Amino acid sequence: MIALATAAFGVEAYVRSARSQRRVAALQAELANLQQRVATDEQAAAGAQLHTRTVLARATAAQRSIQRFQWQLQSVPTEAQLAGLRSELASLGRNVAAYNSCVPQLQREINGLRLSWRIDTAAASSDYFRLFTAAPASPSCSSGVTAR
Repeated sequence: MIALATAAFGVEAYVRSARSQRRVAALQAELANLQQRVATDEQAAAGAQLHTRTVLARATAAQRSIQRFQWQLQSVPTEAQLAGLRSELASLGRNVAAYNSCVPQLQREINGLRLSWRIDTAAASSDYFRLFTAAPASPSCSSGVTAR
């Protein structure tokens, strides 16, 4: 009876051991499968991280381009500023034309400059120096030159 009970316990232990070994083998297979899935997921995460860096670099470059473009837009003159510049240029053109018409008159005036002077050693209060021209420029030329 004891031998029979011992044999029964031995068979029972053998069956439990076989089940445990099968369970351990199944758990080892699951563990290997999970390790493979973790490695695959890590590779996918590394790829996603690389893609994220690429997208971030492109976004940063695009933002810099937009900022440069905005700065360039700020430096573009408005229509009112352009109209003012056109008006100044037209006025300058008219002034240049007026000065050009005065140049011959001014040259004649310069060529006609004379100095009149008198020094009296006995009466210093009567000494004088006078600059005059024989061909004065017209009043409009004279005022245009001296007004500036």
